[in-house]
Amino acid sequence: MFAKFADIPCVILRSDFRAAGDQGPGNDPWNLMASFYPRSISVPVNALALYKKAHATARRAALNDVIRLAGQHSSATAQSMCDHIATVVVRGLDRAAKLPSALPKPLRDNVYAWLALLPSLRGDPKKIRKQFAKLLEQKIARGLL
Repeated sequence: MFAKFADIPCVILRSDFRAAGDQGPGNDPWNLMASFYPRSISVPVNALALYKKAHATARRAALNDVIRLAGQHSSATAQSMCDHIATVVVRGLDRAAKLPSALPKPLRDNVYAWLALLPSLRGDPKKIRKQFAKLLEQKIARGLL
């Protein structure tokens, strides 16, 4: 939620295979409140099916002697699965980063000043606000807002 308030592009990763939700067919298979955020890309991944596929592939492949002797079959399967998930998440982030900013220019300073106070961060509030102001400047300079 903090990323959404700060207008930071993000990925909503769902690894559950269940297709329950209140949005109806053809939409995100989860609760309506987790969708429709600006600069967000939904990346649903059926982690169970992905694990089964990676495990079957590893069993069919000739595992190298080190993995076989160390009993690391599950680790190799999990690594393959994590590599796949990382790939789709990075692709989603690349797509999200190209989406236009939803934060209107006149509100940027005020929103980032509020974000400095919102989570009750520890420390000097003035220093924290300055840090958030600097972050805002950096985002603008990099073309992210």
